[in-house]
Amino acid sequence: MVICKDHIRFFELQAEFDRIPFSQSEAWYNYIRSQGKEVILFMDKLESPAILTWGFIENVPVFRKKILRIEGECYKKESGEAIQSFYKALRSLDYAGIELNSNTVSDLEFEICLRRAVFCVRLVCSLVR
Repeated sequence: MVICKDHIRFFELQAEFDRIPFSQSEAWYNYIRSQGKEVILFMDKLESPAILTWGFIENVPVFRKKILRIEGECYKKESGEAIQSFYKALRSLDYAGIELNSNTVSDLEFEICLRRAVFCVRLVCSLVR
């Protein structure tokens, strides 16, 4: 997983994807930024990414912690392993939690990859405790 610092390059790469959910569009990115929220751009690799998404940091005042909110993602159909490794890598980020609201068209292969990644993360967390 790579954190992209250049939003122009991010959206150039995003334009190569067949389907871009509105909540991942540049217009929505600009709207979220206009609210003063910190936005982070993610991709699985810098050259020819198979999955990319952006999320924003949300403060949870009651717990004095920060969570990362991701609303959808862009991915290539043939990228099952990339999806799994991408979401496993999100676990390494220093947030109290990650909220994923996937608003993509229902895709069985994507759901399986995502569930496998989450299961692996939960398994590792339970082993660490």
